[in-house]
Amino acid sequence: MNNIYLIESPIQLKSAISYSAHLKLKNNILILIKSNSKNENTQIDGVLNKDKWDNIYILSKFNNRFLNIIYMFFYSIFFFLKYRNKVDRVMLGDYRNFFFILISRLLKFKEEILLDDGTIVVYLQYKYFRNSMIYEDYCSFFRRIILRFVSNVKSVPNLYSIFELSCWHDVNQVNYFVNVKKKNTIKSKDIYFFGSKYSECGLITLYDEIDALSKVYKKLKLDYEIDSIIYIPHRSDSDEKIKMINSLGFTIKRLNLPAEAYFESLDSYPFVIAGFYTTVLYSLNYYFDFKSVISFDINPLINDNHDREGAKLIYDYYKNVGINVIDLS
Repeated sequence: MNNIYLIESPIQLKSAISYSAHLKLKNNILILIKSNSKNENTQIDGVLNKDKWDNIYILSKFNNRFLNIIYMFFYSIFFFLKYRNKVDRVMLGDYRNFFFILISRLLKFKEEILLDDGTIVVYLQYKYFRNSMIYEDYCSFFRRIILRFVSNVKSVPNLYSIFELSCWHDVNQVNYFVNVKKKNTIKSKDIYFFGSKYSECGLITLYDEIDALSKVYKKLKLDYEIDSIIYIPHRSDSDEKIKMINSLGFTIKRLNLPAEAYFESLDSYPFVIAGFYTTVLYSLNYYFDFKSVISFDINPLINDNHDREGAKLIYDYYKNVGINVIDLS
């Protein structure tokens, strides 16, 4: 029997490799969707080790939405014919991806596991899974009809996540992640600020993001005796934004790997890491010992009420686990 991994980002791929190694699984089939982003594909290639997989399918995204639908339909049928009733587990990188959910339902799995995909896992667990709600319970009517036609899944996925979510687990839900000892590291006099695609995806305006980063830079300079404040771009950060951030005084440093994988290769580490509400603040703080981990609150700048609700949940979660959340207003 096979274990199918549906992946579309570097953090998901790293989580998939970790999960497979932890459970010592065999017959691992990777279905990897690559984007049109050169930076993202560079990070994926940096994590991908083809020797760890028994078979790999690499799919591409099109700019044309109609072509993507045709492409998705073709591969859904292909995977259905090839692996139907031959699957033990399906590991999902993104529970919001209808293509992933459709393939998972078609394959008639014995167990479904949601891998780490950043702080969205916290939101999904709190908003839906703890209330025994699966994708079919909150997706569009058309998608619900399709999924109910091909499958009758009723249970929420189990987890493989670094996030401690046991207080929100559904009945019989399991998190397979095993705690590891935090590394006590040699620290440099640098601060790393981790960016994300806040303005690129429309959460806040570019003007507000740059203004918030200007306040961050001034506050960090005032509060710490440091050599430099280094901005780590998200793989989807625009070149325009990065130039503007550089003009504020930040030193720009591209890692070309997921931050967790990059830090594993270092001999010394920044003594402070910071960001807005990026996942990296939690994951790096989990594995490494820093003098301070700072999350700057940009919730008042977020345009959409739904997005603001999600961000507030993450900021509250960060406060509860000891991350220093600072108001910028």
